[in-house]
Amino acid sequence: MTDHPDYPLINMPRLRRLLDESGFDAVLAVAPETVAYTSGFYDSHLRTLRERMHCTISPCAGEPGFVVPAPPPRSRSRWETSFITDVREYGRGAPPFIAVLADMLKARGLLRGRLGIEMGQWPARHFLDLQEALPEATFVDGTRVLDEARAVKTEAEIELLTHAGRQTEKAIQIAFSLAQAGRPLKDVADTMGCAVMRLGADIVAFNDIYTGWEEGTRGGHADPAKILERGDMILVDFGALFSGYYSDLARMAVVGPPTDRQRDRYQRVRDVQQAIIASMRPGVTCAEVYEAAAAGFRRVGLRWLWDEVEEGEVRRRFYTCGHSVGLGLHEYPLLTPIEERVLEPDMVFYVEPIYRDVGEQKYQIEDLVRITGQGAEVLTGSMDTRLPYVID
Repeated sequence: MTDHPDYPLINMPRLRRLLDESGFDAVLAVAPETVAYTSGFYDSHLRTLRERMHCTISPCAGEPGFVVPAPPPRSRSRWETSFITDVREYGRGAPPFIAVLADMLKARGLLRGRLGIEMGQWPARHFLDLQEALPEATFVDGTRVLDEARAVKTEAEIELLTHAGRQTEKAIQIAFSLAQAGRPLKDVADTMGCAVMRLGADIVAFNDIYTGWEEGTRGGHADPAKILERGDMILVDFGALFSGYYSDLARMAVVGPPTDRQRDRYQRVRDVQQAIIASMRPGVTCAEVYEAAAAGFRRVGLRWLWDEVEEGEVRRRFYTCGHSVGLGLHEYPLLTPIEERVLEPDMVFYVEPIYRDVGEQKYQIEDLVRITGQGAEVLTGSMDTRLPYVID
């Protein structure tokens, strides 16, 4: 594959090296995130219209190919934004998707190739058709190659993610500053959504908002009937898309001064978050970071949401205290107890310890962190998170 310096969001040398080491003859990408990364082309329809399959062919030798849906009549093609020059359309009078893909693989001498595909992303119908069209090819799950390519960010990606995180944090702060007792909780969610769009987001990705233990939510979305009262504690877990890249922040506020219990629980959870971040440095595994979170909760005397006690023994439920982020929201690697991936410089994570004070309140603080040569750098944090935001 050829390097493309005009596409700074793609670490082409890393992708090429991983392809060379993979043992595959080519890797086929169909997930919206990996199609964008391996083609340089991004459009919101990659995510919203998943039935319109796109597929990139990234061969270990030779030039890549791109299979795309033909545009509607009188609409112009948009594929010229991709660095791939061999782009072939399917449907609307052209051959069907699998036929075009098979022809492109044949042209590259890959009909008997060992092909890495994203097993979890292919619709069963298309995969069966692909197997029928290429009976002599070998299909192996190549998801990890594409995940690894995106795990270490370019400088341009880090700049975009930082901008996205900081603008999202501004939107949360604007919403908190305008919130009032006696007004619907939904006002806070609506204000955040409007503010982040005005601050440059393409679309609101999620807008989860909670008060109390579970009160005020319907699957994370604000209950229009919930009216804010003094003493209510608000948790927002909020994210948007900026040029295809995700933001994902959690912040908390109290209507009126926090109670001693609210302040105490909040500060303990923040202490755990700071301990997690302090543990993050090159050479440390994701599982070790997860254990730092568990140790942090034990140290501050709180039972972690993901710990279950059975017959006096703490059994760790599989979850995460943070996740990588980029074109995907929860990207590889995740900070889980079974992930042995070692942290490297220029990995980027959202760190988010969660505690549920049963019957009282859910607590969560989430920030964007970059792994540096020495440790971890927090990229968000314009809001002072030492205490929850106070809504007068």
